[in-house]
Amino acid sequence: MRKIRILIIHTAFIGDIVLSTPLIKKLRDTYPKAEITYLTTPIGASILRNNPYLTHIIEYDKRGEHRGIKGFWAITKKIKMESYNLVITPHRYLRSSFMSFLTGAPVRRGYDNAAASFLFTEKIHYDSDKHEVEKLLSFVPKDEGKRYEIEIGKSLDIKELENSLEESGYNKEYMVEERNQYSMRGDILDIFPKNSKYPVRIEFSFNNEVERIAYFDIETQKSVEKKTMYNVSNVDVHIILNTIVYHLCKYSCFIFKPRYSFFLLLHISR
Repeated sequence: MRKIRILIIHTAFIGDIVLSTPLIKKLRDTYPKAEITYLTTPIGASILRNNPYLTHIIEYDKRGEHRGIKGFWAITKKIKMESYNLVITPHRYLRSSFMSFLTGAPVRRGYDNAAASFLFTEKIHYDSDKHEVEKLLSFVPKDEGKRYEIEIGKSLDIKELENSLEESGYNKEYMVEERNQYSMRGDILDIFPKNSKYPVRIEFSFNNEVERIAYFDIETQKSVEKKTMYNVSNVDVHIILNTIVYHLCKYSCFIFKPRYSFFLLLHISR
């Protein structure tokens, strides 16, 4: 069963790495079963070696083994193969922003004043009046409450999910026709997020095991492809897309080919 995979990219000075340890703990508290990887310099890796909240540490030796463009592509290729769901980049330099982009992760958070911040899918406001630790903790939204990991092959407590939807302001209908509605008909659960063009359909099989996840059109009731992440008030629905990035030619031209990994994150804040 596929887990949530989180990558932190931070290749700054030792002090900055030390100050980021509360962020690691907050991520672990928020995503207790996730794989959390930290990409940093060899010196930074030595500081984080015994951190109990990290799953993996990747050493990026930008002045040694990974020096220059060749080394950069080598480390980028390595992290791209890991198919991360969420990439957090506190480091505000161009190289880190570009590295985050090349992971192909569907959710990439970075500071709004970072170099090439347009490469992030979510921009975190950099408040110079706040302490560094407080700024780093803002990478994990405070209102992230109970979260469901809806994945093909995984069983789901439907009743609990329905209760959470209703507590979050969603109305139960026989069929969804507008936003902020959901419906449960037999083995089919439809949810229409507030800011989504299409509702999401989740189909179950034996023992409430998720069999299929897809967006669908209300008029035709047919599945449609959609490659957008939605930030919905109270309920965030994410279709996590795997993105295959491959090198087209020696001039570093890239083509992005999105495909569904059939992995849905449903965040519900109470």
